Amino acid sequence: MSHILREEEESYLDPTQVDEIIDEDPNEEIMDVDDEAEDAGDADDQYEIEEEDLAGELALAGNDIHIDEEGNLVLDMTNTSVGHFDKHGKSIFLIDSHPTLPLIISGGEDEKAYLWTTNSQPPKLVAELPGQKESVVAGGFSPDGGYVVTGDMEGQVRAWKSAKRGQQWDFVGSVQEVDEITWIVFHPKQPFFAFGSREGSVWVMSLDDFSNVAILIGHSQPTNAAVFANVDDMDSLTLITVGDDAIISWNVYQSTPNYSLREHDLQGNIAWISCALSGSGKTIACGSADGKVALINVERGTVLKVFDNTQNDSVELEERSVEALAWAPISPILAVGNVKGDITLYDVTSWNIRKTLALKDAITAIKFIPGSNKLLSSDMAGELVKWDVLSGRELWRGHGHFDGILGFTVQDNGKRVITAGDQGVSMIFEDSS
Repeated sequence: MSHILREEEESYLDPTQVDEIIDEDPNEEIMDVDDEAEDAGDADDQYEIEEEDLAGELALAGNDIHIDEEGNLVLDMTNTSVGHFDKHGKSIFLIDSHPTLPLIISGGEDEKAYLWTTNSQPPKLVAELPGQKESVVAGGFSPDGGYVVTGDMEGQVRAWKSAKRGQQWDFVGSVQEVDEITWIVFHPKQPFFAFGSREGSVWVMSLDDFSNVAILIGHSQPTNAAVFANVDDMDSLTLITVGDDAIISWNVYQSTPNYSLREHDLQGNIAWISCALSGSGKTIACGSADGKVALINVERGTVLKVFDNTQNDSVELEERSVEALAWAPISPILAVGNVKGDITLYDVTSWNIRKTLALKDAITAIKFIPGSNKLLSSDMAGELVKWDVLSGRELWRGHGHFDGILGFTVQDNGKRVITAGDQGVSMIFEDSS
């Protein structure tokens, strides 16, 4: 099975000419961006809504609403996106960009995964990646763009290989050995990827022949995130996994732990749910469900520091969960995002708090623009914001989502941002800040 695309001058994908469109309804029309802008009105246009029950739902969603002098509910319907992809219809859990082509993979609750382009509007559906059995929750493109992988809640992992410089994608194979996929990560420099499961097992696969390299057994509870470490050592393969019961560094080739950190090492029985490797690769930061951040020496497994990210004791336990972590690429700053909606910026030389950036709802993703002090963030209120982490100043905001943004990816060094919407729509934003 393959999907063939014609070349264009600057990239290998021409979204206006696709030889094969998979499952595209000829009667379905994607709204033109200009038409959408006319429907929405100017940036400052607002719609008046009087239904009281809708008011509560919109307020919970974090929308900009208020009551005017006549008692009418006023909803700000500003939409600054330049395009959208609405094929899913249900929550989008997976969003990733090809490293060199204007190509997106999205996957969602509708048990579908799609490839589509962003370099013309409206976006062009390239192909559906068939065979998904449940909600598509993990995956993406390999760092070299040679493969695309999906993982679903039925425990199935599927892979496709790029051919003809991205013009063609051929099905490689599938594996289904676990009950539910929780994450998929790629090695940045070698042709390997790993996936984790709800029951705790971790699998490492070769992309070259889609064979199993190792099965790592050490977690007895769900694993929630992972990252490859020591990535410049081509003779070894090191994977660090974080789960409800432990943080483990693995020697993949030997299928044995380099070290395992559990409750006696980490100040209590804590579920660890997020992680991020520092730019030097020497330290990993891990975030917990109760608001803790652990800093660990990657090589030796020494716990350097465990601290509470929660700044106020009155914060409810479920709001403390550290959902996202990101190290600044050119400044000594660690960004920590939680369910409360706060992004705390730490000076890593002293671990003092530099700034706290407040959003309306749970943080879903944070990501630094490469080579800059600019941080992108998304939350469950539909806010997409770019920040200067040195000053704490808001640089740009993308408007258009009226429900949660579950994640995002970037193209053109952060000038284009593509979102995964909880309402089933992916929006494309252009930012020149």
